[in-house]
Amino acid sequence: LVLTDHQLAWLHAEDTRLVADMNDLLEKEPWSSMKDEVFVQQLVKAEMKGSVRRSIVRGGRLVATFSLLSRTAGGFTAAHRDLLDDLPIEASVLQALEYLDKRDLRARMKLIGDLNRCTSVESACRLLAERLVKMFGWSHVSIFRVEHAKGRMRAIAENFDEVLNIKLDRPDYTQSIDIGILGRVVRDKGVENVPDVRLDPDYVRGVRAAEVRSELCVPMTFEHNKVVRFIVNVEDTQENAFSEDEVAA
Repeated sequence: LVLTDHQLAWLHAEDTRLVADMNDLLEKEPWSSMKDEVFVQQLVKAEMKGSVRRSIVRGGRLVATFSLLSRTAGGFTAAHRDLLDDLPIEASVLQALEYLDKRDLRARMKLIGDLNRCTSVESACRLLAERLVKMFGWSHVSIFRVEHAKGRMRAIAENFDEVLNIKLDRPDYTQSIDIGILGRVVRDKGVENVPDVRLDPDYVRGVRAAEVRSELCVPMTFEHNKVVRFIVNVEDTQENAFSEDEVAA
């Protein structure tokens, strides 16, 4: 999820590390706007109320947070916070992040090699959609071929979170080249990162079984960047689902 500057400042602040009542916290800024998010609702349903947090900073940048949760309001005290500070949490988390970075790099290099071994555009697109879902945990990835002569975009591959079961309305889903967020991508030839599709008048729903909140559309251009031939379209059930790092990746 993309955090606002206010939310990041809250995570940095020392006096917010102890939370006595999470339900009360979610009713106020800067977190009230996120109370309907899936992971927040999971915490609420699990009856998590109190928490104590430790921030992990690398090079002056907040890179992670480590939290303990309690089903009891006010379940943690300053003494618990001090005990948490005595544990080698920062070194452990930074080591884990370094491992994840290396694993991510290996996965990308393997993806490049596997794509080079594909024998058709369709098989390459199917592989790419599958790997993107696995690598980033996105809800739904579809890849469209832009057929300019026919005035349409046609889905040639998709993959999805099996639990959410988000799928295109039909395997041969098509959309006019002139409409929707995809249409903007064809026209403007730029990346579209839409934090909440409900607020975008151009959004055209193409999937079933779950409510889409965020959409990321990345064009593949040819003929010296003059023509969009393919679009990687990513949809997620959470708002602000795509960070700058994920867009760049």
